Amino acid sequence: MNEIMKRLDAVLYRSESESPDKDMENIILSLSFEFPSELKELMLEFKGAIFFDNGAKFKPEGECILVASDGYLSLNTIYGIAENDYGILSVNKSYEDQMPDSVIIIGESNGGNQICIEKSTGSIFFWNHEGTPNVDELFYVAPSFSEFLLKLEVQEQGGLDNTDLDDIDFECGF
Repeated sequence: MNEIMKRLDAVLYRSESESPDKDMENIILSLSFEFPSELKELMLEFKGAIFFDNGAKFKPEGECILVASDGYLSLNTIYGIAENDYGILSVNKSYEDQMPDSVIIIGESNGGNQICIEKSTGSIFFWNHEGTPNVDELFYVAPSFSEFLLKLEVQEQGGLDNTDLDDIDFECGF
């Protein structure tokens, strides 16, 4: 866990300060999934969601059609155990009709795409939320949650990946 905390410090995270309304055992029962110890410890340590305001990126081990030109994907949030929009139960409830039963959503990438953990193996996948709801929209990232976190790097500022689209002026001529 010490190595994971060093990696999180390197990518400049902040944690939501809200206290959880659910305990970890209720979440495990609700999602019918025994979380890997590293993820469980992280959720118990921080309670609320973890946000990567300055940008965190990772390179998936498998092919993914949505990677940036440098081969990376972003990580914006790791969901927490609080009952709010960034709570792991709330997010999984929101997507339950679109997600394969084989995965649990644990985080968010740019554009509303999700980071998932496969129940049977603990492998981490990237899910394209705009695709059709099936396993073909899952892209392999890492063999475990701890290996996923160890892949995190600081995302350089600048470029469209870090631009708020509300800040861009679009002109359309008809």
